[in-house]
Amino acid sequence: MIKKTIFSVSVFASLALASDADYNYTNTLNNYKDTTILLETEKKEYKKLCEEVSYMLKMASFQICEFKTIDSKHTKILEEFLMLVKSSKKIAINRIENFNLEYDKNVLYSLVAIEHIIESVLDREFFNLTGGYKMPSDFLGFGKEILSATKEA
Repeated sequence: MIKKTIFSVSVFASLALASDADYNYTNTLNNYKDTTILLETEKKEYKKLCEEVSYMLKMASFQICEFKTIDSKHTKILEEFLMLVKSSKKIAINRIENFNLEYDKNVLYSLVAIEHIIESVLDREFFNLTGGYKMPSDFLGFGKEILSATKEA
């Protein structure tokens, strides 16, 4: 019981930090949103940034999938993080349209996947029925499937 409580606190603490401007989650997504690609040499750094964003989103999703209960304070933290994810998603879509780089597509798939996971976890009826969300084994593939399904609908 104590282990579970400590883990739950650490998960929410890391997401609370995600909405803090001084922490890595927010900085990583904001760096992605603010980065421009001008020269070929900058593409290597940009690719690395995109890989960091995708990895960070996968780790955040892993943490979110560990939730067994969510109170109103934690709901607010998730809602704030979801807003950041949605704004980053718009940037990723725009960059794909303009540059068509594969690493932007991977960022978009990661953003779509975590957006779906957060929205599902925030759906009280879904959460109460299922007891949480199971982390997809292929995170990028999961995001790609969701994006494909929403485009067809």
